[in-house]
Amino acid sequence: MAVLPSFYILERRGKKKMNYLGEGFNIISKGLIAFGGVWTVWGIVVMAGGLNDHNGQDIKQGVLRAVGGALIIAAAAWLTTINVNFG
Repeated sequence: MAVLPSFYILERRGKKKMNYLGEGFNIISKGLIAFGGVWTVWGIVVMAGGLNDHNGQDIKQGVLRAVGGALIIAAAAWLTTINVNFG
């Protein structure tokens, strides 16, 4: 008798196929969205500090950090649209 991998459940028994890779992508995506949000907020804080001190370098770093956080959020949201079903 062949042993099936634990991630494969036959549909004919009325059970659902488990999609561990897709679930992993969802968990990673949620973590990246949270990280990107924190990164964006921190960039805004740095930018505000630079504006208060009239420090051009901090303003630039804050803007770039906030934009980078927004890109991380966009990439994490896109990650959930990837279809990784193999069957």
